[in-house]
Parts: sequence; structure tokens; C-alpha cells
Amino acid sequence: MEQTLISEETQTLSSRISELTIFDQFAQTIFVDHSHGLVEIEKSYRVENVLKFIRTEIAYNLKNHRVISKKLNSANLLISDLTEGSTIQVDKSICRCVSSNLNKLFIRELNRFQDSESFEFNLNSQNIFKKYLNPNTKEDLVKKFLQISKEMTWAIIPYNLQSIFFESEKLQLSKEDNEKIIYKLGTLENVDIYVNPDDESGKIFFGNYDSIIILANKNMKVFENNQGTNYNFEYLFIEQGKIKSLQVI
Repeated sequence: MEQTLISEETQTLSSRISELTIFDQFAQTIFVDHSHGLVEIEKSYRVENVLKFIRTEIAYNLKNHRVISKKLNSANLLISDLTEGSTIQVDKSICRCVSSNLNKLFIRELNRFQDSESFEFNLNSQNIFKKYLNPNTKEDLVKKFLQISKEMTWAIIPYNLQSIFFESEKLQLSKEDNEKIIYKLGTLENVDIYVNPDDESGKIFFGNYDSIIILANKNMKVFENNQGTNYNFEYLFIEQGKIKSLQVI
């Protein structure tokens, strides 16, 4: 299939996508110039009041996410290549489409990480004796959340659980004003709570800033072919530490 390279954007598209996505919210994000290569990661730690550094080289090969923009009559179709099937959206901006997809891919990666702990909480699917004698309440869910979130700094909750945490007296509402698709709801004790508006799975994820490293190509390649205009954004999520999850059923 013949392709014509239109441009390789270094600032506008990639910067806009960065503003909308999970970049810098939950993990160290490193922007690179190439699809594959070596990147040096530096970590600091303190031993007996002495600050020490460890430098590690990571070989990487970025994954590609493509969105095709195609005109059909008066509408602009956006066709996304997601790993579990394509999606089609109408009259949506490229930046918002790619950003939304990257958030979904990020959540899928969290589900696949090996160094993770999984928990379960029965809120709605209790049997009749449990509901009558000792029912789980919304307050119990918040307590379970706080128990699991020890040693964690952030949590991502699905949209269908937002009201439970919003109503908690312990929540300090966020005063931040930004355009992130996964937005900050507030802080519960020492844990920053973010809401994923595209998720109603009932699954909560917990992590730290050093649990993950995100690599992203600062150059977005834009091609024209007989399918339409192809926007290619390259990324990689690297597992570095512990992730926890709580499935609310």
C-alpha cells in the first residue's frame, strides 16, 4: 500500500496528546526520538542520610498506535487500531481520540502486569443472609480502599464508583483545573484519586509514581494513503514496581 509521508510532528500533536493523557500523572514519562533504542533510567535512594543514584539502561521497541482519518460525505470518521479490535468515531479531534485510546491501553497494561496484587469486595452481590445480618456498606468500601492503598500514592477508580468516594467525608476535593481525560477527583488520606470516565468495570487500580515508566516518541508520523490520513503515535508502558487492584462486585 503506497504511503506518502506528510509530516513528522514534534510539538503540536504530541504535546497536545500529552496534555490529555495519563502522561506525568501516574508515572515517569520519557520522550524519545526513535522507535527503538536504549534509554538510561536514573533512580535515587538514601542510605544513612547519603543520597545515592543507580543508572540502568533499558532497550526498548515502541508499540505503534494508529488512527485513520477518513472523510465520508460531510462527516470525518476516525478509525482506531486498538489491540482488541478497532473503533470508529465521528467528528472527534485526532488528539482526543489518540489520548482516549492511550488511556484504555494503559488500563489494559495494568491488568497484565505480573507484579500485582488483586483483591475483591462484595458490595452488591451479597447473598440474602449476608445482606440482612452484616451487609457491606459504601463506608466499608472506603475503609477497604484505604487498607489496600497503604504505601500507594495514586488510585484510578471507574466512573460508576465515583459517587461513593465523592460522598465520603474523608475526601479532599481537588482544586486542579486541567483537561486530562482521566481526571483528579481529590485526595483520600495520602492517596490521590483519579476517575476514568470511560470505565464502568468496578475495578480500582493502585500504584506509585515509580511503578511504571512510560516511553513515548515525541515525533508523530503522519501518512496519506488510499485509506485516508494515518496518524501514528508510538509508546511503551514498562512495569517497574508493584500495582494493586480491587474489583468491586
